[in-house]
Amino acid sequence: MKKTLLLATVLLIGTSLMAGKVGDTVVGLELGILNSDATSKINGVSYDGDLDTTYEVLKIAKYYNFGRLSGSIGKMNEKDGTDGHFIGATYDYMFYSNSKLIPFVGTTLSYSWNELEDSGVSVEHDGFLYGIEAGALYNISEKIELEVGARYLESTVDGSTTASGNKIDLEVDSVIQYYISLAYRF
Repeated sequence: MKKTLLLATVLLIGTSLMAGKVGDTVVGLELGILNSDATSKINGVSYDGDLDTTYEVLKIAKYYNFGRLSGSIGKMNEKDGTDGHFIGATYDYMFYSNSKLIPFVGTTLSYSWNELEDSGVSVEHDGFLYGIEAGALYNISEKIELEVGARYLESTVDGSTTASGNKIDLEVDSVIQYYISLAYRF
């Protein structure tokens, strides 16, 4: 019994110390690409409105024994007349280990506000994005970490307008993001 208790204590403390994460705060820059599956309707007739673009995010995160909590604010780069912003929060379960490579899985929730401008017609659309993510962290040094990952997000983002007597609706169904991030650990 004493050996089991001692071994469990050593593993718990050792894993936390080896990971070099628990209690740390990080600030980083995320760069990514996204693909949004969207539909636009003009007077009820549907058109494919998918968009592939890049984005940048500034994020801050805090590591705990139970995982990582983070907040972020970002900007989607203008492409095909679409310009957007978002703010969000994420929880990740960290698979802490003695390795420099730490995998994770998590959930994310964000609010997005965007504008599509095409041929002088502007459609503002906003809503929530929510979903799952997975990736891995690599400790480059004691203070610098590299992260790569992917997210799948469902969406409530939509908007509508009327132009020249035509009703125009825009709905984003889902978003897939692939990203890389570099962060500084305090």
